[in-house]
Amino acid sequence: MAVPVYDKEEMNVIERDIERTKLMARFKAALEVVEDNPYMDTYRLIVELMEKAQQEIVLQKNSRGVGPLPSGVAGLGQHRTEAG
Repeated sequence: MAVPVYDKEEMNVIERDIERTKLMARFKAALEVVEDNPYMDTYRLIVELMEKAQQEIVLQKNSRGVGPLPSGVAGLGQHRTEAG
């Protein structure tokens, strides 16, 4: 009887680690877009929510309550476009 290399939970952990790394890279890149970022308070709020949130649903409800970002501001899942 062959023993599987990974069971389902191990694969889930690996996938979460990969996704977490990607999200961290995107967040860091978003912070570095502008040297004097006018939306620094928004990033501070996001970090505070992540630190204090005990459940993911709390963070999701808060982020939905904030609403859409202003025109020209790229967020998670949005791509910045150049006006030209």
